[in-house]
Amino acid sequence: MSGRTLWFAFLKPWTVMFLPTLLLVLLAADVHEQNYGRLVREYDDAQAVFRKAFDAAATPEEQQNVIQTKLPNTAAFAVRFMALAREGAKSPAAVEALIWVVLHPVELKLKESALRAEALGTLGRDYGKDARLGSLCTRLVANIDEDSEYFMREMTKQAVERPVQAR
Repeated sequence: MSGRTLWFAFLKPWTVMFLPTLLLVLLAADVHEQNYGRLVREYDDAQAVFRKAFDAAATPEEQQNVIQTKLPNTAAFAVRFMALAREGAKSPAAVEALIWVVLHPVELKLKESALRAEALGTLGRDYGKDARLGSLCTRLVANIDEDSEYFMREMTKQAVERPVQAR
């Protein structure tokens, strides 16, 4: 038996055993990406409806009514984005979902406001070497709070890529 034939004979059983698992992992990542995209579109569509209605409102009373009835519920979306991040923790969509939660803060009086700190903690702990966090750091500098400051300090320690460290 030649070396090449021996290699294929060895590879075949492993391929048969692990190929289905690999396919499931790849499909799961794709599902998380699709779910993330759907959720972003849903929020963006709701924002567009709100903006259009607000622009059409002629009086302050009408504007207030639009705010009360059409403004997307950021807290509810934050819960859904966090659930997506937890469900697909190893998928690229998890980082995007966590970033969404950080960049769309919830009113402090609501219990869902704690999700932002949780998202920052998860990003710093589990995804510190991800290059996408550089632009997040840049955006956080504008309105720094305690959680953001801690996150950015962690990024300067963990970041591998120079642009992330610089931000």
